[in-house]
Amino acid sequence: MNKHMTYYTAEEATELLKFMINQLAPKSRNNVKSMLARGQFFVDGKAVTQFNHPLKKGQKVGVLSNEGAKKTAALEGVKILHEDDDLIVIDKEAGILSVAGRDYAEDTAYRQVTKYVQEGNRRNRIFVVHRLDRDTSGIMIYAKTEEVKEKLQENWHTIVKERIYTALVEGVVRKPQGKIESWLTESKT
Repeated sequence: MNKHMTYYTAEEATELLKFMINQLAPKSRNNVKSMLARGQFFVDGKAVTQFNHPLKKGQKVGVLSNEGAKKTAALEGVKILHEDDDLIVIDKEAGILSVAGRDYAEDTAYRQVTKYVQEGNRRNRIFVVHRLDRDTSGIMIYAKTEEVKEKLQENWHTIVKERIYTALVEGVVRKPQGKIESWLTESKT
């Protein structure tokens, strides 16, 4: 569980804003709408900003505290999608390194998420489960313990069934559709 998150369970089907106005009373409607717009509401672990997002009976809604919202606002090019006792899942923008390369001073996703988890306790650590190239945007998982990291890495090929990459190209494309298939390999270059 995220210590900056408070959880509420929908007792009946409803819409997110209506549900949260009732749960967060006596906060004003405008205050709750602002929290929604800032991405402080998570439905089943996913950030939701749509006021009329449908809630099913039994769904959990997490509310990120203002302190937690300030921590996540300090992240640049990295958005936290999910956090619990074992994992942090982020959405990394293109242009940001996953981990340090030759320039150790460069800000990386790893460095930002480490700083984020250490704001509560300097001894907190994260462990790299996998990486994405600098120019690739996408979802990354960091483990909060070495044990979780090892379990994920040991089972990575059964957990991740498929990877899909979408490329944005510029200029004249001779074949408007098709498929390029290649095996990625790691080398010194």
